[in-house]
Amino acid sequence: MNKSRKKRGVYDEEIARTVAILESLPIELLPWLTASQLINAYEIKLSRNTVKPIIAGKKAEGGKQKAAQRPEDIEARIVIERLARVMTKTYAYCGDAELIGTEDAQRMMLRELRKYDPSILARNEKRKATNA
Repeated sequence: MNKSRKKRGVYDEEIARTVAILESLPIELLPWLTASQLINAYEIKLSRNTVKPIIAGKKAEGGKQKAAQRPEDIEARIVIERLARVMTKTYAYCGDAELIGTEDAQRMMLRELRKYDPSILARNEKRKATNA
């Protein structure tokens, strides 16, 4: 694995860990929480500029509480972050300013899903696609 991919994996894990930490905190704490406080308290290896939007998103959600995060939940969140990163570079998201071709993006998303759970594709193979 090359260095940039290894760094990207650590970055994804830190984002997932940050989200899990925010979801485990009391709702009442979110309005007063700053990125610096969160980074220092939990030794998060992300910049303030990366953590700020994550906190803002949780504040916008109204601090929906979830049960304590299981390792599987964090792993799933990492996959979702990676899929979202790919999706935001495609024609469906950016139009003519796409950075990744549709077939390349589909291959990248397929690779992520296979790494996460190979059976997920087999389970959904015969299901109809919906416009949900």
